[in-house]
Amino acid sequence: MPMEPNKIEYTLSAELKGSQDAVNALVFSKDGRILVSGGDDGRVRVWNTETLKCEQILYSSRWGQVTTLSWVTAEPSHAEMGGASICVGTGQGGLCLCPMATGSTWFLMKNASALSVFEFNDAVEAQAYDPLNQRLVVTSHSGKIKMYLVEKCLTVTELWSTNLENAIPRGVHFFGGANQNLLIHGLETGEMSCRDAQSSNIMWNKTLTGGIGNATLSPDETLLLVDNLTTGMFDMYHFPASTPSITFPLTSTRHFIKQCVFAEGAKFAVCGSNSGRVHVVDVATGEPTQSLGTDQERGMIQIVAATTVNENTHIIAGGSTSKSPVIYIWHKKLPNRAVTPMDTETDANHPMIKIPRTITKQSLINCAFALLIVLVSYPNWSPFFWKIIALSSVALARGATFIAKFSGGANVDSLATDTLVIAKEVGRVMKEGGNILADVAGDAGVLAGAAEGARALSIPGGVIYL
Repeated sequence: MPMEPNKIEYTLSAELKGSQDAVNALVFSKDGRILVSGGDDGRVRVWNTETLKCEQILYSSRWGQVTTLSWVTAEPSHAEMGGASICVGTGQGGLCLCPMATGSTWFLMKNASALSVFEFNDAVEAQAYDPLNQRLVVTSHSGKIKMYLVEKCLTVTELWSTNLENAIPRGVHFFGGANQNLLIHGLETGEMSCRDAQSSNIMWNKTLTGGIGNATLSPDETLLLVDNLTTGMFDMYHFPASTPSITFPLTSTRHFIKQCVFAEGAKFAVCGSNSGRVHVVDVATGEPTQSLGTDQERGMIQIVAATTVNENTHIIAGGSTSKSPVIYIWHKKLPNRAVTPMDTETDANHPMIKIPRTITKQSLINCAFALLIVLVSYPNWSPFFWKIIALSSVALARGATFIAKFSGGANVDSLATDTLVIAKEVGRVMKEGGNILADVAGDAGVLAGAAEGARALSIPGGVIYL
């Protein structure tokens, strides 16, 4: 018997080796085919999640450490502006946008655009990209925040610059309709600030219940997951509340910064640890469902990432900080849902094509109203219905008698007489049928009243969805 989707677990599929120092950043491509990593060795590595091999290494002597990574992509409506680039934030305070070759997973380092956004060695602390408006926000260890307009996923123009006083802007997120707001989290201070992304003006400030090591918003922007540096645990907030709704029971012996992300939409939370493991937590209950690790633990796993390749395949990645760091890859593969006769119907023109059919609560309500209409109007249509049945029976009986006589060799005169009688009966049925249709049309008010009742209850147009 196949396992229920909720009980299928992540399994270790690969240990990606090659990084020479701690892993600081992991990002998946949108389609999940590529995982890009960066770390203290100053290299960016491009991993193929299908072959589980490193396909390319990007490097510049001007980078120093690779501190942050993000994808810079153009929306379909801005396709003429370029395809995609990987934005590298460095320990020396610079950015590098490296474009991807069209129709390929290969990055063109020779076409990369590099710029110094902060003072030398004022490391890039965080970055976030807004694909709707082609904006990139970058923060530094000294508290600076800068907003840029990105053109063709390659060149940038500064829009504004400001400072976060007495705190390190550890996390930044665009949110709200058209990404008009910017959420900033202060490392260790617990400060959460909302600013207007267009002008940088402060809209509100709040203080969370502990120091912030890392924070992330759910895709629907209703949940905020925070690495609480004060307690060493992870708190989940109903955004933008400043009091946590639940604390995950994940103990920590040392209060190091640990990344946390949402997985499978916002069904699960994936949390790093200082024990060399990655925890998967059910967001609905706050209870851990898996503790991912290996037989040979390799330092802390402070950096994590998660992606959904398709409805049946999900991936989690975790990067260790040991002297011989490893990037672990875990897969969850759900079986294809079995299709039953109750779930599909066959296209009349294509007998082998199955068309999904969904029965919803609304469908059942529509069916109930259809049955109610039939019952309410029964006194109006039932006499005509039974009259049609009776007339049709007489015509059939006449036809059967005619066939019997014809088969028995009856004379022509007799058959002609019976043919005339049958023709008269058929004419009578057609005449009565016309009268019945006229009477039923006169009773249309009953059906119209029922339809108005259905519309009053927001039943869509009397359509029954099957």
